[in-house]
Amino acid sequence: MVSMSFGEKILREAPIPNPHLSGDARQFEAEYSLFLEHCAWRIENQTQIICGSTDDNSNDGPMVMGLRILIGRQVEAIELSPVSCDLLMSFSSGVILRVFCDQLNMADEFDNYTFFQPNSRFVVGTHSRLSRE
Repeated sequence: MVSMSFGEKILREAPIPNPHLSGDARQFEAEYSLFLEHCAWRIENQTQIICGSTDDNSNDGPMVMGLRILIGRQVEAIELSPVSCDLLMSFSSGVILRVFCDQLNMADEFDNYTFFQPNSRFVVGTHSRLSRE
């Protein structure tokens, strides 16, 4: 699972004590956020795959190091597949995040990802069912 924050920083009413989070993450909420849950994803640039959802996520492992590449980059474009809700986010300097909605098992009903915005959220669930909460 991966959580990404975008937009303005909003001061939290109470800081989160988790020492594994950055100081900003403990002190502030994001205006927008993307929570990748049970779906496959990868980060790439024009010449290589940088990391993906099945990479080692230990400290300084390939997943953590790859995700760090996104810090401070601006989102330049977002594409959403109309049928599958697969997501493509293009960042500055040619970095791309691809999210694949591969949760299809109706018995498990795992969500693929959730996008949070002020006052609502969009959930892409099993079989790419899109709901607004």
